[in-house]
Amino acid sequence: MVFDKISTKLKILDFRRLRWFFWIFLSSLFALLFFYLKRDVIFYDTITSGLNNIYRFFWVLPFSFLGFSFLALLAAKDGGVKDDSPWSSYIFYYFPRLIAFSLIIFSVLHLFESTSTYIYYFFSAGLGLYLGYNIDWIKLEDIFRKSR
Repeated sequence: MVFDKISTKLKILDFRRLRWFFWIFLSSLFALLFFYLKRDVIFYDTITSGLNNIYRFFWVLPFSFLGFSFLALLAAKDGGVKDDSPWSSYIFYYFPRLIAFSLIIFSVLHLFESTSTYIYYFFSAGLGLYLGYNIDWIKLEDIFRKSR
């Protein structure tokens, strides 16, 4: 396979996670390219109500997945969990958490009128990248446990 050869040349221990990094990174970039091509519909200055904001939720998702792809690259480079298959942990553990964090970012930034304008795109992109990369260290379960 191509990723096996690339991982040996780059001295990356886990080629499966390198493959996940590549496809997540590439699909995130394609999603951002789609948003750029449809910028008339997605980017707007004024506050809209209802389901017109759903495009803004989909704006956060590629940035969260982009941040997570760098975490997958770091895990591939370390190779500490080489025996574990990334399929089950990525699809059933990380991806729902990324979607939940993106939904939280979307909801919190739309609570206030000042962050619901054009500045939303900058805040949400940065927060999505940060939370996607640090998804192992930020746990929703611990936050909800402390609030009880």
